[in-house]
Amino acid sequence: MSDAKRLLIKQVTGTLLLDSAAAGTPFVLGREGADWQVRVEQVSSELWTRLAPLSDDLNLFYFEEESGPRPEVRKWWLYGRKPPRLAYDADARTLTVLLDTRVYYSNDDVMQTREE
Repeated sequence: MSDAKRLLIKQVTGTLLLDSAAAGTPFVLGREGADWQVRVEQVSSELWTRLAPLSDDLNLFYFEEESGPRPEVRKWWLYGRKPPRLAYDADARTLTVLLDTRVYYSNDDVMQTREE
């Protein structure tokens, strides 16, 4: 079981738009049909204004960090082969992103996973 989970939302150019750990924003990652859904809470309207026009240029990175005598960090890259779908609920301050691809990677190699 992971001790800490972290989400990064970046523009394809590398610009960091959100770091869930630094911003203290809770999020949930899960399956939504054939896609991956990321729901991020406590998202400001200012951040949404920055993200919305970049929907075709977003990459998300998800990390699970385990503590212990041999700590391990598991990493996934989430992106859209077709354009990601973004939605924002201003009242709940919740961002929802649907992406079609999730790739597991490590410092040693990269391998695509299709978790059904």
